[in-house]
Amino acid sequence: MTEPVWKGVQDARFFEDFAVGARYRCGPVAVRDDTILAFAQLYDPQPFHTDPDHAAETIFGGLISSGWQVLSETFAKSVEEGFLHGGGLSSEGLENLRWLKPVRPGDAIHLQFDVVNAVSDDIPTDRGRVIFDVSALNQNEDIVMSYRLRAIIRRRIA
Repeated sequence: MTEPVWKGVQDARFFEDFAVGARYRCGPVAVRDDTILAFAQLYDPQPFHTDPDHAAETIFGGLISSGWQVLSETFAKSVEEGFLHGGGLSSEGLENLRWLKPVRPGDAIHLQFDVVNAVSDDIPTDRGRVIFDVSALNQNEDIVMSYRLRAIIRRRIA
């Protein structure tokens, strides 16, 4: 698979730009104790996310990030970096979300988008559907989270 050079938000991406087999990377997101604790207090208040002492006694052996935080922060980073800039219209959702390894303070998480399909025959002619297999990888290139994303993307030529 090829890995296009990422140029940032100045480069709009449209349906025609997503070839099956292409790979895109965004990030990293730096995972910190304070953001783990703050996110967990609001959205996932389980003790292994909110209490470092309790977390040390769990199967995780220490504080870990909520999977919801990993999903939210990495996707936000891809938007900030302009991954679908100019073309992203909507999403039909994601499938098969899996949290595969704990994410810990000090980790640096990248998102990798692999284009697995691009179709435009069953939706309006001004857009297409691009299906991505998405992997979140830590600094050791271990996959910590994965899912399939179905994005609706504007066509350059309608």
